[in-house]
Amino acid sequence: MGIAVIFINFKILINMKTAIEMKTEIETLPQREYIKLVQCFFERDEKAWDQELIKDSQSGQLDFLIDKAIYEKIIHT
Repeated sequence: MGIAVIFINFKILINMKTAIEMKTEIETLPQREYIKLVQCFFERDEKAWDQELIKDSQSGQLDFLIDKAIYEKIIHT
């Protein structure tokens, strides 16, 4: 690992804040900035959910839902 990489990693580590520090700062945000932050978290969660759904679908873990839907359609027709 080069000296530049070590320096960058050290600088990142020094600049990291604890969750408590971030919480304190979040509580002081103006309403508009708080809403932007919440939206960022929502979009991040939504993207992670979509990726998990795609992975589960491609692996066949959701096939039981298709089977159940077909069954329900047959018994209610």
